[in-house]
Amino acid sequence: MRRMQPQYAGNAPAPVAPSANAAWVTGTKNPFRDVGWTPAYVAFLVFVVGITTSRLALGTAAMAVALLTLPLEKRELRFPPLAMLVMALLGWSTLGLSMTAYSSNVIDGVTELTKVFLITFVAVNVLSNRGRMRVLFLAMLIGFALYPLRGTIMNYRAGITADGRVAWNNIYANPNDLAGLCLLQLSIALGMLEVEKSFVVKVFAWGMAIALPIIVIVTQSRGALIGLIVFALVLFRNHYRDVRKIAAGIVVIAVMITLAPQKAWDRLATMSKIQTAQSEELDFNDGATTSTAQRIEIWRVAFAVFEEQPLMGVGFGAYPEAHAVEARHNEFSRIARGKRDAHSTYLKLLAEVGIVGLALFLAIIWVTVKGSWRARGAAPKELYSEKMQLLYLEIGLYGYLVAGIWGSYGALSPTYLHFALMFATTQILKDDTQRIKEGPVRPRRRGGSPPAAPQMVGARG
Repeated sequence: MRRMQPQYAGNAPAPVAPSANAAWVTGTKNPFRDVGWTPAYVAFLVFVVGITTSRLALGTAAMAVALLTLPLEKRELRFPPLAMLVMALLGWSTLGLSMTAYSSNVIDGVTELTKVFLITFVAVNVLSNRGRMRVLFLAMLIGFALYPLRGTIMNYRAGITADGRVAWNNIYANPNDLAGLCLLQLSIALGMLEVEKSFVVKVFAWGMAIALPIIVIVTQSRGALIGLIVFALVLFRNHYRDVRKIAAGIVVIAVMITLAPQKAWDRLATMSKIQTAQSEELDFNDGATTSTAQRIEIWRVAFAVFEEQPLMGVGFGAYPEAHAVEARHNEFSRIARGKRDAHSTYLKLLAEVGIVGLALFLAIIWVTVKGSWRARGAAPKELYSEKMQLLYLEIGLYGYLVAGIWGSYGALSPTYLHFALMFATTQILKDDTQRIKEGPVRPRRRGGSPPAAPQMVGARG
């Protein structure tokens, strides 16, 4: 006798078991539903908005409140490998204090790295569900739109530039940093387009998805432009069969090409001009070419600084001082003299914290990306949109890390915040996957009864 199997009315397919969070939180049109407001989460939200806008002077106070109220969270505090590795980098940098010739600079650098560790630790503990993630993502995008994005557009329209390059102020005063951070924001915007149901939110996310690549271009940051290209290529690799997304991408690219100034493409073209960087061979009337040669010479100095102290480095935050000393040697061109940045995340970390410090930073990247790979691979098809949201965050990180070859992002708080966002999104996806594997979930409607069971019709005996 065959085991009785249920059949559903109208020959409709059996309902798919929804994720306890995914189907009912990301599927809602109310962005503030099922958040789980706590003092620690609210304080962390204020902190993130503050560093994103670079306007609210509440960062230290908000982080203090978040730390003090963190034990009030309902779930047990966790200390994952991501937080351990950031703490290890902090510990290694602190050890370097006893061996550096630039103690005052290193104290400042270690203080900033301590803040980075606290940001990571709080983030991995308070970002525990999709409701919290979606509010945080929305707040970050709104804050970025109102301040750095709007300010950059206003400067561009008013002709306020530095050698034709547009930026804003504070952390966004450096065009390379501004452009790199736009890549991270772009990944958040695309992820929201994938999962959000609210029409207003989707329209806003579309606007950001179009505006952010344009900002990358007008900054004329060659590294970020290459990072954006990598971003687009990885997107194409994952969506080449999706006609609608390919068409949308073509529209965005067409808008970017139309609005981008010619100088941006000129600067990108200069990257193929590898020069000897000898001052007598430079054309100082060609700013873009001079910039390329100067960058190459600065990298030579950075590597020389690393070679002098390959294990410990000169100290976290001390690179500009060490560069000024090293660049005085006759083997380097005068265009590299002064207190300069290394203009490379990886060379700067090598020079400041040595091989061990760079290895710890690369380990942070590996742990974050590996976790994302595994979570997306294990997630069922019912969580397709949630998997794609995590993939967008991952692709944004790829573009950002490529841009980091030409920009110094190793000490920026948003770098480690993005690692924490990826970790939290990964954990939530794993939780949703586990719920589905454990069996059908029939969540209770807010303020009402559970969804009605599917109507059963005759079964074969």
